[in-house]
Amino acid sequence: MTIQRIKLRRGTAAAWTSANPTLAAGEPGYETDTGKHKIGNGATAWASLAYVVPTAAALAADSAFTSQFAPKANPTFTGNVVVPTANAAGEAAQVTAIDPTTGRLAIGGIEMGDTGWRDIKSTLTNGWVAGAFAIRRVGCTIWVRMQSVSAAAATSNSIILLPVGFRTSGVWVVNHLPPSASNATLIPSYWKNGNELTLPSYTSATKLSDGILYEKPMHTTLDAWPS
Repeated sequence: MTIQRIKLRRGTAAAWTSANPTLAAGEPGYETDTGKHKIGNGATAWASLAYVVPTAAALAADSAFTSQFAPKANPTFTGNVVVPTANAAGEAAQVTAIDPTTGRLAIGGIEMGDTGWRDIKSTLTNGWVAGAFAIRRVGCTIWVRMQSVSAAAATSNSIILLPVGFRTSGVWVVNHLPPSASNATLIPSYWKNGNELTLPSYTSATKLSDGILYEKPMHTTLDAWPS
C-alpha cells in the first residue's frame, strides 16, 4: 500500500507577510518559525487573516502551557510594590505601598500593616534582664510582650528604649501584670519622652510579670513605618 503524505502549506512569518496570499476556504497555512497557523476562508488575505487560537480546554490539557502559566499554589513575592498616589482621573489610589520584608501595608495613606513580633530583649538597658521582651506594630498600635523582667542587677529605673517606628509622643501611663499570679498589686510604669520605659521607683527585688507572659496594646504611634 502506498503511503500518502499530506504537507501543509508553509513558510516563515516574514515570507507569508511578504507574499500575502489569500488561502482557499479551509486551507491551512503554517509559520515554520513561530509555530502559529491560519485557516483560509477564500476571501481574506494572509495579513488580515486571524491566527487560529486554541480553546481554553485545549490549553488546560497542555501540560507545557499549564506548568508555565497556571497559578502557583504558594507563590513567593519579593521586592516592594509602590502604586501611584492617584490614577488618571485624579482619584486616590487604594494601595499606596506594600513591603513584605517589613510587614508594611498602606491603604489610602493609612498604615495597616503588621511587623510581627520583634525581639528587643537584647536592648534592655541599665542591667535590666528579661525572659522575653518583644514589640509589635499593627497599623499605628504598638503591642508589648514581656515576661520575667528583673531589676536584680539594675542600676536605674530606665528599662528600655523603643526603636524608631514604635515610639509614642508624650507620657503614657501603663500598668503591668503583678510580680506573680498570687500578688494582685499592679506595678505602674510610664513611657518617658515617648520611647523610654521607666518605673517611678524600683528595688533589686522588683520584677515585672514574673513567670507570666504579659501581652497587650500599649500605645499608638505617628512614627514612619519601621525598617
